[in-house]
Amino acid sequence: MNGARGALHDRVDPGGVRIALAIAATCVLHVGVLILLAREPAVRGVTVQRRVMVATLIAPAPAVPTAAAAAANSRAASHATHRTVSAPRSPVSSKLPTIQPAAPDRTRPPARDAAAPSPPVPSATASERSVTPHDDAHPDTRQARPESQTSPAPATPRFVAHPDCALATPGYPPQSLRTGEHGTVLVELVTDAAGRVVAARVVTGSGFPRLDAAARDAVLESRCAAQVENGTPLPMRARVPITFTLDE
Repeated sequence: MNGARGALHDRVDPGGVRIALAIAATCVLHVGVLILLAREPAVRGVTVQRRVMVATLIAPAPAVPTAAAAAANSRAASHATHRTVSAPRSPVSSKLPTIQPAAPDRTRPPARDAAAPSPPVPSATASERSVTPHDDAHPDTRQARPESQTSPAPATPRFVAHPDCALATPGYPPQSLRTGEHGTVLVELVTDAAGRVVAARVVTGSGFPRLDAAARDAVLESRCAAQVENGTPLPMRARVPITFTLDE
């Protein structure tokens, strides 16, 4: 018995067993791949059908309510406009029969005839108004003329070489006394018709501003006799010297 078993073991080839196992494994893999391939088309077909159904349901949905709403709005607007237009027609139709019995043609001619004489009235009043300003203007001019005659133009001051003036004594500035300032100031004065000195200016100075100012102030406080010509007093213009000396 042991010899027979050993003979059988020697006859079986281990390489053949491996090949058989490999073939069986490949067959099993092929069967699995076929099963997967058979399932994939069914799944893809279902997903495509769902996408198509969703697109067809969404597209027509919003178009229906918008068209209905636009039609409803247009109808409401048409009804509203018809109401607003028809509302004023009812009172007009009721007022027309009341106006017909009156005779507008008969009443208008007298109104035009009465209006004809009215144009000359405003023209007359306008002419009166236009005349009155001229009448008022004449007395103004008449009143202005005597005023111009009574108020003569101011005469220019005439220059007098030797005026009859009572000059005020100028005050010697204390600082000028301390510093020894002295000299003569020539001042030009202008008087009015009454002889009052109304203006004074230094023509030739002494060289010391304090002395010039003191001389001008003294001339402004002076008084001169009126210059009379043909019985009429006139303004005068003259020049007077003011001397400052330290000997006094």
